[in-house]
Amino acid sequence: MNITLLEPQCTGLQHVPFNAALLRTVSLAMPDANLVFSGESEHAASVRRALEEFLPGQNITWQSAFGGIVRGESVAGIPRLWSDAFRLCQHCRKEKVDVLILCSASPALLAAIAAMRPRPTAVLVFMHACLAQLRFHPVTQCLRNPLSMHAVARISMPSGLRVIVLGQPILDNLRAMGLASNRWASIDHPCLNMQEEPPTPPSPVRFGYLAGFERSDSSTREMLERVRSATGCGINWIGRESALSEALPTDEYQRRLGESHYAIWLGDAISARLRASATFLDAIAMGKPLIYLKNDFIGYYDSHRGPFGFPVSSAAELESQLISLARAPLDDAYKRLSQTALAASRTFSPETVAPGMRSIIAAARDETNWY
Repeated sequence: MNITLLEPQCTGLQHVPFNAALLRTVSLAMPDANLVFSGESEHAASVRRALEEFLPGQNITWQSAFGGIVRGESVAGIPRLWSDAFRLCQHCRKEKVDVLILCSASPALLAAIAAMRPRPTAVLVFMHACLAQLRFHPVTQCLRNPLSMHAVARISMPSGLRVIVLGQPILDNLRAMGLASNRWASIDHPCLNMQEEPPTPPSPVRFGYLAGFERSDSSTREMLERVRSATGCGINWIGRESALSEALPTDEYQRRLGESHYAIWLGDAISARLRASATFLDAIAMGKPLIYLKNDFIGYYDSHRGPFGFPVSSAAELESQLISLARAPLDDAYKRLSQTALAASRTFSPETVAPGMRSIIAAARDETNWY
């Protein structure tokens, strides 16, 4: 079987951890397949480096993105995007690709792929942050863009096509909104670099704040400083401090997280109903119990694979919880919580995700009989 994974949008280091983990997952799901990864040259090289220790001897071909990077978010770009989608389907027919996996896609690209007739292969399309557009009013979105996420999520997807979201809670929320046909599916967000038994950092208690710039404001800093002053705990600031700041280098990010006893997640709970959180996965992969604003995504895994965290509903509750944890001993109860977080992270290992991936590929292939 010939399987091509195409990253049509991301360049450089964007989505490298996910695409590397996805490629590893597909290699485990379909171990006898001939795999091709196609993307912008720097991006493909970065994915390859991330996978060096995980894919010894695997039959993988690395290519520059077919026909260039597919664009087309604006209405003006739609003709070019439709042309690229058609050429991509023709390329798959010529190269006898059995399964095409789009590692990411805009709503417009998904609509273009869905409209192609005939498609020569089964197609799997992964949807990421663009799903968060669904939190806005559908009429406003559709008037601004006839191929908005609201419009495309209502399309009845044709046979042989699967739209994949990263987590069952996201799929459940989409269906509760009356969206996502039966050809939408979910897998858990695959991750590499799971740790076996990370060491417990020395006292005193240290919190790692997984900062997204939407929450990195003065009130958060003031609250964390109050907690530090009241308890003598440590605070590690992890992530971006503003929309213009650079992300931390990977080594520094992992060092700061590794030196923390707990991780703090203050992301947007509304967006988290519809998109996965990679920072949450980073935390539990290192065995860090999580203090988080209540949201459907993390709450789902905390309920089904935990408990490994402390959900809070307000800034006052967050501050109180941090003070309580800062004053608690790092005893056996803490170690059990850390081990539960680590065990929960196995849910996202490629080895665990691969069987679900295999089932989705098989179902799409069963609807496609071109060869």
